[in-house]
Amino acid sequence: MASNILQTTVLSKAPLKGAFKYAEIFQIYPFDEQNENYQHDHPLIIEIRLAQEVYPERSDEHWHRDIWEKERFEYIKRRSDKKKLESNDPWVVAYQEKTKQLRPSAIVSELCNLLTLFSHYRFFSYDGRQSWFIPLQRDEGKWDTSKSIWGQIGYASDKGGWLDDFTHVANDQVHFIPYNDYVKSFRDTIDLSKEYQIEFPDILPGLIAAYFALTAEQKLAYYSSCRLYNQALFFSHSLPSLSLVASVMAIEKLMNIGEENIQNCPTCGAPHSIERCDACDAPIYRLRSRFREFMRTNSSSSMDDLYKQMYDTRSRLAHGGLLRDDLFDSGFYAGEKDNEDRLRRNSLIVVHDALLQWLIKSTQ
Repeated sequence: MASNILQTTVLSKAPLKGAFKYAEIFQIYPFDEQNENYQHDHPLIIEIRLAQEVYPERSDEHWHRDIWEKERFEYIKRRSDKKKLESNDPWVVAYQEKTKQLRPSAIVSELCNLLTLFSHYRFFSYDGRQSWFIPLQRDEGKWDTSKSIWGQIGYASDKGGWLDDFTHVANDQVHFIPYNDYVKSFRDTIDLSKEYQIEFPDILPGLIAAYFALTAEQKLAYYSSCRLYNQALFFSHSLPSLSLVASVMAIEKLMNIGEENIQNCPTCGAPHSIERCDACDAPIYRLRSRFREFMRTNSSSSMDDLYKQMYDTRSRLAHGGLLRDDLFDSGFYAGEKDNEDRLRRNSLIVVHDALLQWLIKSTQ
């Protein structure tokens, strides 16, 4: 089984000044060409040890991607058997080749999403879309905004590819902060001032180990929650309504783990409902109560009114409502926009905390 080191460049909203290596699985370290002109998107290097084969050529379940590949393969196999397709059928072969091709990018994305959740900084890659751009060039001390060029968003670098071993890194270790102090300084990691630099909580190695130790069911659910949290963070300012819905969905995904004992109606088999949606009066099968219970159980502090407001707003938005920011409504005349901004930000804070607390408790 080929297992090599994948080296690639990713970005963060704050500069990385030190290095971090987790066991012999991955390491991150600063890009060697620091540029003072960087405003927000700072390049850094990630190296990951991973097997290039896909299931069933390999069977470990280290990453979420490993489990997903296995479940997807079994699903395709059942479909192929039903259609009486051979394993060497061009469609089956093409699917496996595409899965193998996407595997490195999927695992890099998984690691970036995890590091974002486990820290106060967003790690990401560009999506490679093409668009019009305004060159950021000064003309006599002023920005020249009179020109547009067609280009592709991305970061060009000679770093990247497959290595035989991890690169020897001369940088000092990244700065670690005691977790109890770290959680007090949550930042909305969309736009950070240049004076910030990436720091990690001192429990980061334990969080990574806890993630890798999750069962297949837990890991599938937890990474889905992690991905939804990342989306909530990314869309926080540009699409605030979707951001808040994604925040609540991140919790809903974990709520369903181990819920096989929910009482169902003996006649129709549906879960018993004790609540109805305020927006449409449809039964919501205790979702609001379970959401608030999950948050109370897995949060460092109890803010029941906030949890209720989050779920009620999520229900309103899911049925076609919008926050004021999505309507270009300042809202300052009545204070509603200020309240929605606080709700959006506080939702990110408490969901971030609950996801970490749930993972920490999974090891106990």
